[in-house]
Amino acid sequence: MYTCMAEFNVTGCNNTNDPSTATYDYQEDSDVFSVIVDFPPVLVTISKERDDTLYAGTPFFIKCDILLNPMVSIPVTVTNQWTRDGTNVPMGSSDATITEGLNMIDALNYNATLMFYPLDNADDSGMYTCNIEVTAPNSYMFFTNTSASANISITVYATPSPVVEINLVTMGIAEPGEEYMLNCTVTVVDRLIVSPVITWTKRSANNVISVPLVLMNISNVKSSLYLNFSSLNTSDAGLYTCEASINVSLISMVARSNDTSNLPLDSKHIMRPVYIVL
Repeated sequence: MYTCMAEFNVTGCNNTNDPSTATYDYQEDSDVFSVIVDFPPVLVTISKERDDTLYAGTPFFIKCDILLNPMVSIPVTVTNQWTRDGTNVPMGSSDATITEGLNMIDALNYNATLMFYPLDNADDSGMYTCNIEVTAPNSYMFFTNTSASANISITVYATPSPVVEINLVTMGIAEPGEEYMLNCTVTVVDRLIVSPVITWTKRSANNVISVPLVLMNISNVKSSLYLNFSSLNTSDAGLYTCEASINVSLISMVARSNDTSNLPLDSKHIMRPVYIVL
């Protein structure tokens, strides 16, 4: 606020040489003009962790970068609010969405991160906006606060079912007394936050039983489980099925090696239950 003031004094004379008979007059006036200063523009950019297809059950984040104009030389407060399709994303943790607080890199650079651990195809698709507001201290009453935003859209797809394959490790015919080994490998979507649970079952005489743990060896390769018979006997004959299940938050699914409707045939792999006939 700028104020201009003017004053004047007038001394009168009564045509005598006696100063005591002089007259005086005094007046002043002023006017006020307020200068409102706008903040220089704030640059806000938003980016995704990656640009490939996003699947439920995988981690992901969106980052917002904020750059203040170098002309800003007073202390300011920078705040941010994430929204999805116009609705505020709560600060902190909400379900599997984690909103990190604003990170100050230096006086002019800030960033904020919205994390998903993991993504959910039912709730997380949409338009995300990073809303930024810059405010001056109350003592700077003639500054106009400024705001800026940037947005980005993401689409989250349902987690593909695991692909289960059974491979014959031991070559030749299954005979009593011989060693025999099968390997079940499970392929899941990249970056899935959990490993599949793999189990073997045996069907014999219309009964389905779990294969004893003593026969199963965990492979050094992730998502692989061996079924090892050190010495076959007649009681081992039957139909063996490998099953894989994943359970992530609200996502739960099971895939079996005999579910041919979901598994493509491949001449290099056995994509069906394995019969051991002795």
